[in-house]
Amino acid sequence: MLLEKGIATERDLFPSDLAQATAVFITSSITGVVPVHRVDKLQFAEDSQQTAAANDVIENLSAS
Repeated sequence: MLLEKGIATERDLFPSDLAQATAVFITSSITGVVPVHRVDKLQFAEDSQQTAAANDVIENLSAS
């Protein structure tokens, strides 16, 4: 849905991309937006406000 609306993009990620990220999320139609806490030795802070905001956007798009 986010791809269709042009809000998100999909692309391959590499370890160097993750090393520069401040937050990482996985999305699906079942679970919505879920923060990733760790990939191998890289740890990411969870921003619950950012996660909630992203889920709100998806919910609002689903309703329209």
